Amino acid sequence: LIAFARYSAYDLHHEVSANVTRDDSLDRKIWTVGLNYRPHPQVVVKGNFDFVASKKDSDTDKMELGLGFVF
Repeated sequence: LIAFARYSAYDLHHEVSANVTRDDSLDRKIWTVGLNYRPHPQVVVKGNFDFVASKKDSDTDKMELGLGFVF
């Protein structure tokens, strides 16, 4: 198992035109932690959890699972 962590911070509405209402939900900070499992040198099974923080309460944490392969 290979553990990983990533931090992302972005604001897609940092600068908007005067006639556009700023959307605070697009100002996000995300911590991602997860594990990679390689059952074969060309296959990876990935799982991670995102801890999402924004000014809008509707943004929620999420879990993701993935499968990757090289052919």
